[in-house]
Amino acid sequence: MSHPAKKRVLQKYRKEYSEKFPVLTTSKLGEHFTYCTLCSVDVNVGHGGISDIQRHIDSKKHRTNAEATKGKPLTSYFTTTSDVSVINAEVSFTEFIIEHSIPLSVADHCGKLFKKMFPDSQIAQKYACGRTKTSYIVDTLGKDSQKRILNSIRESPFSMATDGSTDYEDVKLYPVCVRYFDPKEGQVMSVLLSLTECAKPSTGENIFLLLQNEMDKFEIPWKNLVCFSADNASVMLGKVKGVSAFLQKKTPSLYVAGCPCHLMHIAAERASKHLPVKIDDLLIDIFYHLEKSSKRKQSFKAHQEKTGAPPHKILKHVSTRWLSLGHCIARLLEQWDALLSFFTEEVAKEKTTNKKHVEQGSSLSKPASLTPMSDTTAVKQKSAVLPCTKRPMTEGGNPAKNKKQKSLSCLPGSKKPVTSSAKPSKKKDIATSQCQDTSSSQKATNKEHAELGFSLSKAPP
Repeated sequence: MSHPAKKRVLQKYRKEYSEKFPVLTTSKLGEHFTYCTLCSVDVNVGHGGISDIQRHIDSKKHRTNAEATKGKPLTSYFTTTSDVSVINAEVSFTEFIIEHSIPLSVADHCGKLFKKMFPDSQIAQKYACGRTKTSYIVDTLGKDSQKRILNSIRESPFSMATDGSTDYEDVKLYPVCVRYFDPKEGQVMSVLLSLTECAKPSTGENIFLLLQNEMDKFEIPWKNLVCFSADNASVMLGKVKGVSAFLQKKTPSLYVAGCPCHLMHIAAERASKHLPVKIDDLLIDIFYHLEKSSKRKQSFKAHQEKTGAPPHKILKHVSTRWLSLGHCIARLLEQWDALLSFFTEEVAKEKTTNKKHVEQGSSLSKPASLTPMSDTTAVKQKSAVLPCTKRPMTEGGNPAKNKKQKSLSCLPGSKKPVTSSAKPSKKKDIATSQCQDTSSSQKATNKEHAELGFSLSKAPP
């Protein structure tokens, strides 16, 4: 006799579950389910009730979501009064990077370094300014500085200077520099206002239009421009089509000044031509004489200590950077005593070395054997090697037709050339006479050597 199956009773959601686990709430699927707001899933509690909920709470998915929600609260991401010191530190270090032309990529490593160097500093522990944040701070600081400059030159007189630069490929850049008095700083400021590219040919008119666009863009009144400075090129200071000519049409009272450094350099260069030596070549020769040898550097250092000169290096003069000439000359005069002592010793060493080479060469040039020879033998050996200077001539003064006999007449004891008609020439051969004259003139010289008893034909070993 079979017994009827027992009816299974399912558990239902209870409010106590939400009190114990705040992330649980009622589910839309029915009373046998509960909804987890953290995991965004419906959990079936019909089979085990609280045991089903505990199984879900202990699952990897729920624990991962719970760890993610333990982060900082939203209010921690907003600036408070206590964080101003950290902002000042980040801005100060960014200004340090700009002032010393340090790459912005250094900022990616400075935060970790500061935390390691200053573990007890709260500012260092909160310092977080990488390359991206530093670049935005640089942009903000640049706009703020430009704004302060414009506020000053819009209300007070200023001077302007510009020059072309081709540092980047074929792009022609024109930096616009201004000089003005800043009442807040209490001193005259020389700053860079903008850096603009000139896409057109660099003529005086195009450069003037570039400056005019900058003045109009920044809303700077032309009446405040009192001076314009540039190099002494005709495109800048030309009286007809130079930049200064167009600017003076805009501002008739404008004072135009050439580059004083350039003018002084030209005057000094003209004066240096009357010196007995070329200054540029002297500086370059001394630099490379010491630069390419560590032995010479050590010797020069010893002479510096000997003469009491400062242990400074000789500076390299670069012709394309003419402002370096003054520094190089000053360093040369500073090290003059040491250089004089050094090169005096170098010359003495070179003379000693050359003397040794001369003595060695004279010993090697002595013949191995001295063989006496007769006068006739010396003359024959010397005359046998004389070259033929001209071709033999035939009748009528024309060159010999027979190529086999073209140089035989120059040798001693040779017969006169015969033409194709087999008739002897009535005129004396010119080439033969020349060779014979040469041979006779050489006899006297060879005779003198023969009397001494030396063989001229033998080479030294």
